[in-house]
Parts: sequence; structure tokens; C-alpha cells
Amino acid sequence: MDAARAPHQSRRRSVLGTAAWCLGLSLLALGPAALTGFTLRADMVFVPRQVMLPAWLGLGPALPRSVPQDAVVAILSTVVPGVVLQPAILMLTLALAGAGAAWLLRGERWVVQALAAVAYVWTPYVAERLLLGNWGLLVAYAALPWALGLARDVRAARRPWLVLVPVLALAALTPTGGLLVAAVVVPVAVVGGRTRVRSRVLVVASAVLVNAPWIVPALLAPTDLRPDADGALVFALRPEGGWGPLLTALGTGGIWNSLAVPGSRGTLLAPVGTVALLLLALLGVPAVRRVLGRAALLSLATASALGVLWCVLGAWVVTRSLVTWVVTTVPGGGLLRDAQKLLLPWALLLAVAAALGAARLAVAVARRVHEPALVPGLVVAAALAFVLLVPDLLLGGAGRLAPTAYPAGWTSVRQAVSEGPDGDVLLLPWSTYRAYPWNAGTPVLDPASRFLDRTTVADDTLVVATSEGLVTVSGEDPRSATVGAALQRGSIDAAHLRAWGISMVLVETDQPGTPVRLPTGLVEVPLPPDAAEADLRLLSTSGPAGPDPWAASALRTWAVIAVDLVTLLAVLASVAVLAVRTTRGPKLLHSRPLLTEE
Repeated sequence: MDAARAPHQSRRRSVLGTAAWCLGLSLLALGPAALTGFTLRADMVFVPRQVMLPAWLGLGPALPRSVPQDAVVAILSTVVPGVVLQPAILMLTLALAGAGAAWLLRGERWVVQALAAVAYVWTPYVAERLLLGNWGLLVAYAALPWALGLARDVRAARRPWLVLVPVLALAALTPTGGLLVAAVVVPVAVVGGRTRVRSRVLVVASAVLVNAPWIVPALLAPTDLRPDADGALVFALRPEGGWGPLLTALGTGGIWNSLAVPGSRGTLLAPVGTVALLLLALLGVPAVRRVLGRAALLSLATASALGVLWCVLGAWVVTRSLVTWVVTTVPGGGLLRDAQKLLLPWALLLAVAAALGAARLAVAVARRVHEPALVPGLVVAAALAFVLLVPDLLLGGAGRLAPTAYPAGWTSVRQAVSEGPDGDVLLLPWSTYRAYPWNAGTPVLDPASRFLDRTTVADDTLVVATSEGLVTVSGEDPRSATVGAALQRGSIDAAHLRAWGISMVLVETDQPGTPVRLPTGLVEVPLPPDAAEADLRLLSTSGPAGPDPWAASALRTWAVIAVDLVTLLAVLASVAVLAVRTTRGPKLLHSRPLLTEE
């Protein structure tokens, strides 16, 4: 009996050890942001309770870039307060990323799996996307190794095709994440292998279905929402330091926003670390093929090569016109404009190969000195080296992810808006980002768009600093463009706002810049003193607003809702069926000695 239980107990200890290791990595990276408070930075905005609004389903006039991410947050925040939800999401995302990389190497020794977890979590890609607030993309980053491992099992007929549905749905919280993960794992599951034809068809259908919540709204958009030429170039990969775009891309860096770049990326540590990782990855190539299998490696390597190539093409002057043409002309090309996102598959391949290469090097050194016991210590030293390659990811990006709390006046304004006349809310000053004193002046998207329980109208243009100067990227919301032009001319009053479906105006008076020029005919809404302390003013148009002229049609609304419901039911049904069929926990980790011939 004891002998029979031994493997199970050993496996359980391995699983618990990996979970603890990955949670520790996540805590080390996030610091205070993993514990409590709201981390408000760039595109990352969480609020105490986010209500469901049409835009979260893709029913706004702009492209569904955060669909269904915001809808999922709205659903979750009905049961979990935002102050708890955000740290939990960030913590679990990074922990699952590390655990997924470790699980891909199941069968290898535990220290090698732990090294893969570090190599996958501690990357410039993760650091830069965290600092830009792209947590939804990082969820797809965490889902990729799990999806790839499961696709490999589906291909070998060791698991049913249903196991891919939940993980593909998780990756599809954002459009780019959903496409990248599906592009890597679907070919593994359906091309060749032992999978039945029916299962292959269902895998493809599932990949399409879980991405349908953003595909359908994009297809039914009332206007042509393709990006302009300026938008195609400002989001291209930016070389970090003087070592060019190729080495930057191979190191998984190169984000377009300079405010999201860790300081270490401009030092010699970046190119030296990248070259070291590449050398370790080359050492690990033979083991990668053995561990992942030919099909998984081919799919991951192809996606990685295409991602790196696209980044380099966008950064080179001679090929920028080609990138611009693809982004602005090819349907769906806008998904490719933020080039560094496409390095997601390469980040996984590099992490796994470097971990296996480091293990191989450790074994070679141990054999050379005839000390096999040195292997775990050498691998741990390699893990520490991976952390030191991006030292400014430690403890929340060296303090750049410090959490904060909303002033009490925000809740008072939310209550006043809820009790006010029907209609949407105009947000002033007319700018996309805010810099609040109570958030250490960190640039962040206006939280009012999620804090209030009404649809908001705000500036959706984006001003980006480039080497050629400031570039303004046009927005996609026609109502925003109309209101912005009228504000600039000074020819706007309360009657105009009501005709555009707007009944209230929220003014945030603590923002730097020129004084706000208010539309005429507005009436001050009485607010508690804490609203003034929070530098907030609420004004009314003195009457009910008319319907939004740019609101989604009834046909579009019902089509999107129907697709969302079908997708949700399909994902829940797949989870329920898998739960019923599962009689024991998955074998996440297996061990094998390192000192064996490959």
C-alpha cells in the first residue's frame, strides 16, 4: 500500500512545490500590487464595481479592442470587489504563466521546470506589458503554454478535444491574445496526429467560437474602422538602446511606449543578456524537440519567426511602407499594428529552450568535475541570472506599479450620476489620459469610463512621442470626434449635448494643462464636500438627453448578445463536462533524472 502511494505523494509534492514557486515569482514581480489597492497605470484601470455597459460587449462605435475583457471584469466584479479582483488577477496570471512553462517540461527534473518558470515570467515582454497595463494580453501569455501542452495531448489522443475550449476562451479575453494562441495550438491539434476528423473540426469550431465575441462586433461595425497610416507606424517595435531592432525583438522587448520600458533595457545588460539567452537556447534545441514534439515545436517556431520578422519589418525604414499597407488595407490588419505583441510565441520558445539549455550546460559542468550533486545548484544560479537580466521588474517594476485608493468623492459622484437624468456623461478635460495627484501623477486612462454606471464620451485620440516628434493617432468614435471638434471651436451648448445623447458633464479639475472651456447652458449638480476635495464637478444639461445617434442598431445588438450567450454557454458546458469526466487531478509534473543521455 505504501509503495503504491509513493508515486502519487511524490507527484503531489511536485505540484505543490511548483505552485508555491510560481506564486513566489509572481509576488516577487508584482510587489505591493499583488496584495491590495488599485494599480492604475496606462491602460490598466480597475474600479470598485464595474457595471455592464454596451461598449464592454463591443456595441460601441469603436473597434472591440477590450472585448470581452471588460465584460468579464464587469461580471466578476459583481461578486468580487475590484480592490480584491485586480491583485488576484495579476497574481494568478503571472503564477499560471510560470506554472504553464513548467508543465510543458513535465518529465524533466523539477529544478529544470522551475527554471523554465523563471525564464518565462521574468522577461522584458512581461515587464513592458505590465507597465503599459495590458493585463488581458498577459492572460493569453499565461494561457499559451497550457494550450500548447493540451493540444499536444489532443493530437496524441491522450485527452479529449474539450480540454482546449476553456484555455482558448481564456486567451481570447483580448483579440490579439485569442488569435496568437489559436494560431499556435490549433495546427498542433488538427494537423496530423491521431485525432479523429470530428474532433479536428470541433477544435477549429471552438477556436472560432471563443473569439466570436469580438469578431462579430468588428464585422458588424457601422463604419470602416481601419487604422490610419500614422497609427500603423507609431506602434511599431522601438529598438531599445543602440543594438538595433533584431536584437531588441530577440530579447522580447521593443514596446512602442517609452514610459513602459524598464531602465535596464537601455543598458549593456540588455544585449549581453539577450545573447546569453540565445546561446543557452541553442544548447537546448535538441532537448526542445524531444520534450515538445516535432509538431508543437514546428508550430511554435513558425509563429515565433513570423512575429520577430514582423517586428523587424516595422522597425526598418525600407520596409515600413509594406507594414503600413498591411495594417491599413488588409481586413483585420489593425490587429498587427502593435508589433511587439506578436513576440508572445517567441517568448515561450526562448524560455523553454533556454531552460533546457541551462540544464544541459549544468549537466556538462557537473560531469566535467565529476560532481552530479552540483546540478541543482547550477540551475538555481541560472534562475537567479534570469531574474537579474530584468532587475527592474522586481517588486512591482521597482515601485512603478504602486497601488492607490480612489478618493471618497468618486463614490459620491457615481451616486449622483446614477440618480441623474437618463443619458450619457461627457468627460472633461478633453484628453485621453489623466495624471492624478493621489496616483503619484502616473498617466492612466480616465477611470470614470469604468467607475460610472453610464456610458461616457471622452477624447479617444492618442498623442505619441516619436523620434520625428509628436504624432496624433485618430480615434474611432464618431461621437467623440464630433464633440471634440465642437469643443475646439467653442460652438457647443447644452442643447447640442442633449441631441448627442449626453445629459451630464464630469469635470476633473485637478488635471494639468489649460483651463477647461465648458459648454454653455450647464447647471451645477450639488455634490457632497468630498467630491470637491477630490477635484470633481458634475454638471447637468438641464433636461433629458435624446437617443444616441450613433447607438448600435437593434439587429446588431441582438446578434452580439446571441453570440455572447452561445459562447458563454459553450465554455461553461465544456468545463462542466470535463469536471464530470475527471476522476482525479491532472498529472502536471513528472520527474526524470537529468543525468541521462539524450
